Amino acid sequence: MTSALTITDLSKTYPMAFARYAVRKDRWNDVAIQIYYQPGHEYNLDRMIAATKAGLDYSTTAFGAYTSCATSLIDICLAGAPSKRRNSLAKVENQDYIHYRKGRLVMCALADYIGEANLNRAIRADRDEWA
Repeated sequence: MTSALTITDLSKTYPMAFARYAVRKDRWNDVAIQIYYQPGHEYNLDRMIAATKAGLDYSTTAFGAYTSCATSLIDICLAGAPSKRRNSLAKVENQDYIHYRKGRLVMCALADYIGEANLNRAIRADRDEWA
């Protein structure tokens, strides 16, 4: 018996990247921070650690406790990869996440339109409803 693969099936997949990674480790309170990076890409690690800690500080203040024991970032080098024109948000459908910087633009615009405190209250209420 064969079955067709649907977009719904694909929403449960996870990206995988293979490389010889080095790992930079740090901590924020009880949360382990791990950055997997390709040797030779050390130039931005301190900034990435600082940004992760700042994000955890902000998020726990605005939305409540961070419930995971770890957070990980992965350096995926795309040097030499052909560039692709990206769709506008209006044309993006059925994606669990948007990973090409447009999400940040939308969140900043929402904060401008309704105010950061109102946006944070809405996100926290959504989190509380679904957590």
